[in-house]
Amino acid sequence: MASLNELEHLVAEHTREFRALKEKAAENKVIGEPVAGGVGLVQVDITGRLAAIEFDQERLRSLDERRLGRQLAEAIRTAEAKAATVREVLLGEST
Repeated sequence: MASLNELEHLVAEHTREFRALKEKAAENKVIGEPVAGGVGLVQVDITGRLAAIEFDQERLRSLDERRLGRQLAEAIRTAEAKAATVREVLLGEST
């Protein structure tokens, strides 16, 4: 019969393995957020890392750099917040 320490170790090991599997499954999730004005789309993975930025070249030409920068930053912040929510749901984390 297993001791209490052995059972606790086994539970901890399985908990780590389960969490690693959930994290692996979550790695491929990408959150997209449109940039204001239809200029493009930013994508972050569920860890909040920037994965891609796609631009509409026609609309991009009509913007100055400062406005574009603000719009990109806002879209990235929004995508990061959505990613955090998804991550919390998928991984059972609390913020």
